[in-house]
Amino acid sequence: MVNKDNIINKLSTFYFILFFVGFDFVSSISSVFIPNIAEVSQSVTIPYHAFSLSVALFVLLFNYRNKIEYNLGVLLLFIYLALFTIRFFYDFEIRTDVFVESERKMQLRMLYAQLLISTLAISKSYRNIDLYKSFKWIYFCYSIIILINFFTVPEFSPYSNDVEYQVSSGVRNTIGTGYLAAFYLLLSIFFLKSVDFHKIYKILSLPIMVCGIIILLRAGSRGPLLAVLVGLILLIALQKKNYIITLFIGAMLILGFLIFYSEVLDLISKISPIMTNRIQGTLEGGDTTRIGFFMEGIKGFLDHPFVGNQAMLYRQDGDPTVPHQVIIEAFMSTGIVGGVCIIVVIYLVIKNVISNLHIIVTNYWIELILLAYLTRALTAGSILVSDYPIYFAYFLLARNKESRIYWIA
Repeated sequence: MVNKDNIINKLSTFYFILFFVGFDFVSSISSVFIPNIAEVSQSVTIPYHAFSLSVALFVLLFNYRNKIEYNLGVLLLFIYLALFTIRFFYDFEIRTDVFVESERKMQLRMLYAQLLISTLAISKSYRNIDLYKSFKWIYFCYSIIILINFFTVPEFSPYSNDVEYQVSSGVRNTIGTGYLAAFYLLLSIFFLKSVDFHKIYKILSLPIMVCGIIILLRAGSRGPLLAVLVGLILLIALQKKNYIITLFIGAMLILGFLIFYSEVLDLISKISPIMTNRIQGTLEGGDTTRIGFFMEGIKGFLDHPFVGNQAMLYRQDGDPTVPHQVIIEAFMSTGIVGGVCIIVVIYLVIKNVISNLHIIVTNYWIELILLAYLTRALTAGSILVSDYPIYFAYFLLARNKESRIYWIA
């Protein structure tokens, strides 16, 4: 006789893995057979999201009896999602003063539908997710992804700026490629420290980690590098419980970088000219592209501070972009109420991540990845058109009381 609970657990775990790593895995595999970036984006994105939505609906169907456990953070998140849904519907279905190309509009509708359905699916099914099994499959898939990208993704031009391109394709861009490496490296930290995996597998993972580091530098995006450094420093500081030494080492590294600035940049340039170019742009004030997006988003909020002004930054060519900063996006799209909700949610998430890393909880790889998503949201993220909107769904992922973990509040 078929065990219904077993089916529900396997389906919930499969969807969690799919939602986490599915798009990156499918797009990386596809890139081997379809060299043209635009063709990969068009042929993979829509079918994948359609399949993912179908699986999410099955997860909801099998878990419909489960209740969503509300707390302050979850409630605020749902309020923000409700406000953004109203704004999204108004902009895309009612407004006549903005133009979005029809194919792009369909893609954005599908992405937002996935965001909402995925949020509900994870919030209903999180108790049935096998996190240990999920990690093994996620880490294996990311290992394959790293190897494929190491051998197939070319080095980006040192003068390329694909901030806009990131929004359009999600395949083979500096930010997306960088975060693939960042996620793998953060997962590797947990993998190497865990006692649940054989030393042989850990030794075999080391060359792939080297590939991940090279990809991270070769991509040239600063956000992924920052995500890895934040995760590593917090983990060392909180688990070793020696904050003074950690701060001292961090200060010495920063001082060493400033003293040997030219030599360090010269060394980095041998691996990644684009990373050198962007570090120089950041430190010397030459990179203002993203600041322009920030200011445009702030202007949208100031135009209508109480209800927000627009879901996206609209363009005359019909291909809208985003402010590349989730707090600015929240204020721009939903006004003061939605913006304050997101600020409180992010505060609660940071508070709980730090608490969980401090007590060294089981499966703390989730905290490390959540830090990466938080870094992405604050430096280049968006609720609507990130490569996948898992960042927000993760706020609803909780574990049982025995592990003393509540993702929000």
